[in-house]
Amino acid sequence: MRTRIGVSVGLAVVAGFLLTGASNAGWVQVGPKPVGCAAVSSGYRCSSTTQIRFAYPRQWRALDSGAYGSLYSTLTWLSTQELDEPCSYTNTDHGVQVRCDLPVRELNADGVLAQWGFGGRPGWSLSDAPGESIRVGGRPAKLAVIATGPYADSCHQLGGDKVMNAWIARRAPHNYYAMIACLRGPALDSLEHAVRKMLSSARFPFG
Repeated sequence: MRTRIGVSVGLAVVAGFLLTGASNAGWVQVGPKPVGCAAVSSGYRCSSTTQIRFAYPRQWRALDSGAYGSLYSTLTWLSTQELDEPCSYTNTDHGVQVRCDLPVRELNADGVLAQWGFGGRPGWSLSDAPGESIRVGGRPAKLAVIATGPYADSCHQLGGDKVMNAWIARRAPHNYYAMIACLRGPALDSLEHAVRKMLSSARFPFG
């Protein structure tokens, strides 16, 4: 049995995505019919494989994460195209070193790469997050749609044009759920509508 040691990155922002070190990193392709899924709109399927329930377009791929970090943990990746395992494993004298990156290297036209996760830090408040105030799953949230700046510049490295970043308050103080999506046009309005619909469908039964 291999022992895994920490990932070589502690907390990094890549293409608008929070990546974190993990002592338990594992990835599983999600099947087409998750068990216990509630009824959703035509053309969408419901994800019930993580602690977040949300609907996403049937054409999108999903890849669940078992990577957990001290400040931020990824739950699942979604994309309009095939997803590669983002973690590599290196044997060392002290165990296996895990390094995680993004599961997509470049977005195709009309492509999306999205991530759901959760995190927190002492003193964090939703008021610190940029964007418009909304509600997601009945909870206070913020949504920022960004075309310029560091987040968008990183998304541009994937060929993307726009980043959508949502922070949703959790029940525990100073903690949040996050959804981050990098979009590539030309059909940006349609892609943004799909992401907003995914957000509006989200429910958080576990805290």
